[in-house]
Amino acid sequence: MVQSIGNLFRFRKVISHDCELDTAESRHLSSDSYNSTRNRDKTIDVLRGLGIIFIVAGHSSVGTGLVPFPPYSFHIPLFFFLSGYFFKEKFISKSDFLKIIKTLLIPLLFLTIFYALLGNFFASFGFNFLGSEISFKKIFISPFLLSNAFPFCYAYWFVGCLIILRLYFQTIHIYISRMFKINGKYKSIIFLIIYFIISLMSVFYSLGIYKSQGQVSVDQIFWLRLLFASFFYYFGYL
Repeated sequence: MVQSIGNLFRFRKVISHDCELDTAESRHLSSDSYNSTRNRDKTIDVLRGLGIIFIVAGHSSVGTGLVPFPPYSFHIPLFFFLSGYFFKEKFISKSDFLKIIKTLLIPLLFLTIFYALLGNFFASFGFNFLGSEISFKKIFISPFLLSNAFPFCYAYWFVGCLIILRLYFQTIHIYISRMFKINGKYKSIIFLIIYFIISLMSVFYSLGIYKSQGQVSVDQIFWLRLLFASFFYYFGYL
């Protein structure tokens, strides 16, 4: 009888100890999860938010009240800069490629198709300016050029440009970088200067075209956007 009672108390002690361990582990995991959220760099989120506000202000033509920083003065370079911040200088892997498809390409194509159908739906009710013929070129090629195939998709050129930039920097840029056996720090400075010159040339070339022709062709604006964005993307990486 006494032995049975003693065993019962020992069993109760073991159970209590296990429960304390489970509780402590649960608190530890919750703490890690909390710290992970708390330690998130909110600077990136704030900068993204400012960029979005300036884009809306620019497209609505209401201004921002900040004379030194009018709309269109920096928000697009800011987004390329923030994208480059997360760039890792390594050859693209299968998981990297699939991530680009999942997070950028599929949403881009889905929304392009969605707004193409939506625009034609409204066009059937008399809003003809929203309608546009749906074709393979407009769905799969236009998003990487002007993104102007459908009325609601004008701003999507940024996503197509970003996809090409990421593929370039994780393939061609890495290959060129490894060709030169230079100290990493000096190599980064050299590349930054090169991309800055290329970006600056694209700006002056664009201004020259607008002054002489009044507009830039589809083929020209595609390359000019890529060249212009390359500096800000790489600058963000540094």
